[in-house]
Amino acid sequence: MPARGRAQAIALDLERRIRSGELGAGEQLPTVRAMAADLGVDPGTAAAAYRLLRERGFVISDGRRGTRVAAQLEPRPSAVSGAPPGVRDLASGVVDLVLVPEIGRALRRVAARRPDVTRYEENAKLDALVAYARAEFVRAGVDATALSFVGGALDGLERVLQARLRPGDRVGVEDPAFPRLLDLLQALNLQPVPIAIDDEGPDPGELERALARGLDALVVTPHGQNPFGSSLSEERAAALRDVIGARELLLVEDAHGWEAGRRPATLTGGRRQWAVIRSLSRLLGSDVRLAFVAGDELTIGRVEARQAVTTSWVSRLLQEIVAELLAGDVGRGSKEVNRRRRALLAALERRGVRAHGRSGMHVWIPVREEAFAVRHLLDAGYAVQAGERFRLRTPPAVRVTTAKLRLEDVEPLAGVLAEAATGRSVIN
Repeated sequence: MPARGRAQAIALDLERRIRSGELGAGEQLPTVRAMAADLGVDPGTAAAAYRLLRERGFVISDGRRGTRVAAQLEPRPSAVSGAPPGVRDLASGVVDLVLVPEIGRALRRVAARRPDVTRYEENAKLDALVAYARAEFVRAGVDATALSFVGGALDGLERVLQARLRPGDRVGVEDPAFPRLLDLLQALNLQPVPIAIDDEGPDPGELERALARGLDALVVTPHGQNPFGSSLSEERAAALRDVIGARELLLVEDAHGWEAGRRPATLTGGRRQWAVIRSLSRLLGSDVRLAFVAGDELTIGRVEARQAVTTSWVSRLLQEIVAELLAGDVGRGSKEVNRRRRALLAALERRGVRAHGRSGMHVWIPVREEAFAVRHLLDAGYAVQAGERFRLRTPPAVRVTTAKLRLEDVEPLAGVLAEAATGRSVIN
């Protein structure tokens, strides 16, 4: 049998043994030379078999530590369920429709000037959106020479991570983290490494310890972190840049919570491998699946090369609708969400309840026991999210989405939250 065919046969046999559980996660495999001697093949064939398994996500090669079986993680899609009838939905994370631009007018204007909606574009980027994106990135101090459009924040994250990482690589993530990011890492067979955060972003000491154990990538949310609400301060950004130093790793900023005209801090300056993803869904509505991605030339080149053989481009019709919407007032929704969030934080503070929500549309409230807190709130007519899906190492909490919170609900909700957090009755 040719060497290539023999390597494939060896890889398939090991894959079968891993899938069956005969070889368990973390189990050390023989060295290339030992494998070759045991099977009677040359070391190059054994190395090729291990390479095939690594590319498929079945093994992890770790330098002098050798090769070991990777954890076989099946994709775990996030469950989405609506609130029961008569219950205020403060769990789903959906923006209040009255806070996003009305899309009908934009659709009519685009349709009036562009009746040829079936025309075939070749990976086209609308000039007006390119100019808008570059202006926003420049305002944030981000080099947007290499720029791509993708179908939302998570689409961008997947494309950037696949452009630079291999199965088994270690990715630093904020803890607590957005569950769909954790699901994505699991689907890509990447290992999440939790890094504790506070109101100003990732903890520098935690990041330093994670880097000492080895990181291949780091994903940071500069503003509106979901669920904690962190907003990266300039001082914290400078401290984190000092900790990262000249280490070679992929730095990704997931700016899904950005606000138009705002200048968030960034960690990307001077890095060789980086990307900043700015989604428009928060500003324009959850079904507006378009995000701008700026990054180093190699990363963006790989993203667009892969895109060319899959979706080819982001819908030009969608781009034109987005350009119409961005020409209007897109800051009103963010201002109102901020007002609602701050009102709840102030009401909780008056009751002595510690909560987090420096930015974005969520408030993170530590509780003694999540199941009790969720049930207590549900009995009072409010649906919130248990923190379990977000947490890796952080203590129990619940997440309250304030985008749909009515101001008249703030005081009653704060009283129930105080009871849920402390386990005792609180007088409003």
